[in-house]
Amino acid sequence: MSIDNDREILLRAEGISKDYVESSVVTHVLKGVDLDIYTNEMVAVIGSSGSGKSTLLHILGTLDKPSKGSVYFKGDNLFKLSSRRRDYFRNHSLGFVYQFHHLLSDFTSYENVAFPLMISGEYTKKQIDDRVRYLLDRVGLAHRMNHRSSELSGGERQRVAIARAIANKPELILADEPTGNLDFRSAGEVFALLSELREENGCSMLVVTHDRDLASRFERTCEMSDGLIKVK
Repeated sequence: MSIDNDREILLRAEGISKDYVESSVVTHVLKGVDLDIYTNEMVAVIGSSGSGKSTLLHILGTLDKPSKGSVYFKGDNLFKLSSRRRDYFRNHSLGFVYQFHHLLSDFTSYENVAFPLMISGEYTKKQIDDRVRYLLDRVGLAHRMNHRSSELSGGERQRVAIARAIANKPELILADEPTGNLDFRSAGEVFALLSELREENGCSMLVVTHDRDLASRFERTCEMSDGLIKVK
């Protein structure tokens, strides 16, 4: 496996294309994207709305399939795996953070963070309880543990979403405009927290954003335009 500055390639995307067909109209959203993410690396993909960056993130996270191309994670071709193995991969190796948090509205903060741990089926009730309480305390929301997401502010919801994303100690965090729905102060706090937890867990992070100020804080930035990507 390739090495860059003593770091291995964690995820590799090769020739990723994505076409959407509606009636007789074909829209080419991605046009052959190549991208490597290294271990313990923070990467930002920046681009305007409609540039294809969210579509790329969904494919890298196996939430969508490419029309052409391959995605490898630690050498495994993800789209050659069975659907069950891809589900296992998403639950154990990836953490997702979205602009609108995607919390389960009828669940409390505690239940939202516990959910991926429960799905994994690999933890005792006490282990889940200890992990959830630690993470909610770590993101400053121990006092909001039993509140439903509708009772939380936007910044609080995103902090719960970060705790949920990191719950299973993923190797890669994928974040889609994680600060895009927040005011300046909350956005700064969320990014700082996300960065700290990423560092503590020794995982990589890929963020897609249109915010150039946010992207400037990453060690590597890629520009996406018209379905193609270039490394700065």
